[in-house]
Amino acid sequence: MNINQKETKSTKTRNQRLNSKKQPVSASENDITEKEKKEKDSQIRQAWTLATNIHPEIETVRKLVAACGEDLHRKFIFDLVTYKTFAEANKIAIKMILNLASKEIKAGTELTDLIFRGFEKDHDFFIDFVPLLRSLGIKSTEAILTKLSDKHLSFAEIYYPEFGFKNCFSENALMILEKKRLEEEEKRLEEEEKRLEEEKILSEIKHKLKQTSDDKTVMINFLVVGIPIILLVCLLFFAQFYIS
Repeated sequence: MNINQKETKSTKTRNQRLNSKKQPVSASENDITEKEKKEKDSQIRQAWTLATNIHPEIETVRKLVAACGEDLHRKFIFDLVTYKTFAEANKIAIKMILNLASKEIKAGTELTDLIFRGFEKDHDFFIDFVPLLRSLGIKSTEAILTKLSDKHLSFAEIYYPEFGFKNCFSENALMILEKKRLEEEEKRLEEEEKRLEEEKILSEIKHKLKQTSDDKTVMINFLVVGIPIILLVCLLFFAQFYIS
């Protein structure tokens, strides 16, 4: 027997010995692992339910995190329950979303700011926007924002231009915004016209009051100065008549 045959036999024997040490996982062990997992999940759900009674705001935050993916959603709940950080739920969510935006979505500063403005100001926009962005990718950002501009026009009108997405409005959204602008301009003109009319009326009232005041002044002057002069003239007339 040559050396190569000896080595082959030795290697085969060693592999058989190693394989004999591996114990197959039995069905009962799989059942136990699954049971433990279910029990753990049940405990976390119970703890979460209790926590929402004391910190009801965490449920709103949870829904926002859920829009960022199931893995992040599970981690968020697990961390809050495990470390009892319910009072810091919003802060933890922001940190997770920031990590998601930079590492997975690879969003720039302006897009990240828009995401967080949705998180703060319009939860419905955030819940619609983030899953689409994760699924379609950052190159579809403008198309997604344009599509959402109809449904979330109030948010888009304020924040799209602020973060450099002023061109991401659908034709329908632009028509609605133009109609709104014309209505606001018409309302402004009506209010300006009303203000001018009120100023005119007020000016006429002031003029009449001034005229009335002047008339009263003339009357008072007449009473104070005119009547005594008349009386003096009459007195002189009667005195001259009496002397003659």
